[in-house]
Amino acid sequence: MQVSKSELIWRVFIVAFWVRAMWGYTVEVIVPPLRDLEPMMMLAFDAVMVLLGLITMRRRTDVLYAIAFVAVAFVITCVFNDYSFTFYLNGLRDFIGYIFLVPIFHYFQATPERHDTMRRRFDRHLWVFLIIQAVCVTHQFLVFGAGDHGGGSLGNYNSGVITTLIYLISFHLALPRMRGRSYLAGLWHNRWLLFLLFPTFLNETKVSFVFLAMYLLLLLPMDRRIFARTLAAIPLVVLFLVMAMIGYVKSTGDDVKDIFNPEFYTEKYLLNDESEQYAKFLLEEDNGEIEDIPRFTKLLLIGDMSDEHPGHWLTGFGVGHFKGGTVTDQSEFYKEYYWMLYGTVPYLLHMWVQLGVIGLLLMVVFFVIHMLPDRDGFRPDANITIYLILLAIVILFYNESWRNTFMFLIVDYVMIITRHRQPLDPLPDREQASTQSP
Repeated sequence: MQVSKSELIWRVFIVAFWVRAMWGYTVEVIVPPLRDLEPMMMLAFDAVMVLLGLITMRRRTDVLYAIAFVAVAFVITCVFNDYSFTFYLNGLRDFIGYIFLVPIFHYFQATPERHDTMRRRFDRHLWVFLIIQAVCVTHQFLVFGAGDHGGGSLGNYNSGVITTLIYLISFHLALPRMRGRSYLAGLWHNRWLLFLLFPTFLNETKVSFVFLAMYLLLLLPMDRRIFARTLAAIPLVVLFLVMAMIGYVKSTGDDVKDIFNPEFYTEKYLLNDESEQYAKFLLEEDNGEIEDIPRFTKLLLIGDMSDEHPGHWLTGFGVGHFKGGTVTDQSEFYKEYYWMLYGTVPYLLHMWVQLGVIGLLLMVVFFVIHMLPDRDGFRPDANITIYLILLAIVILFYNESWRNTFMFLIVDYVMIITRHRQPLDPLPDREQASTQSP
């Protein structure tokens, strides 16, 4: 039986998706001897996504943006900062989501039939993905307690990534199911999706409270009555947040006063004077013990780092400084600032270190291109657009999860596939239940 090109691309895509999605938990819990193969698996997954992106790249905007990004990164890395071509190629893996993933979803969006088939298929897989996270995170919580081990199927040290993905995927699946229903009826209709948010309060990610508020408020329809609807929904949102806070405190053992105490965030969690003074000492001495400096403290040191290395504010220090140690050697820059680039790194710092202000502008251009109506008549969903903009702002100051190709795959899918000429009506529940997954 002959398989069409689109079907072959889909099959390769979905196999790669599930291998990457389940690898971390599998090698940590089921087959630990395979853990040493993780770098090769990550490299293989990136290679498959690049190959699929090259095969499906047809749109002029995709081609021009890819050429511009690759060229700018090459000039900054190999010309301005004199790193090797191998170092550059390895570092470019942090930006696969900007260059090669969007063309894959544009390919599936090319015809209405292909678009609808892709969305219905992949959305079913995303349902399964959410259910799997509930199982994995619960098991990790019972074994290790709340913390970085709660990365779900992605494995250890992915708690922030999996929390972000759970909310994004759940919101993407819930939004179409709200149409034609009152807010309360819509929430009840999405009760299982709401229930599947509970793992985010078992892995000690405080950003879950921000994501939950975004989630609940942006399920409201964007129409002339949005202000009145928001006021009416606030008591319900507060109720959900209180329930989530109780669950969080019970699971983590944290003091409830810390969660709502601004001083906890400004003097300990995000920023504190002692860490800032210690970090400035390390900046001068170029050495020190490993210590995870608070994320906002790291951002405040961008100016000091720029003063120490004049001429890099605009262009950064080249791509690849966050990828060394496995495929290529660690850069001298990374060795010098290991204490700063270790641990939680805000994406703003991650992008600035590698591509400077130019990289941040390339990021803005990327989202502007894909969040505005295009010449083919595709328009973004207003709720999804606002959610993604708020998510981008949070990620800039929260962590570097967007360097994760798997994470960015979901972001690109939601951003591209929800653009529409006509809203895609969700399958009725009975029809969903009777439709076989591919």
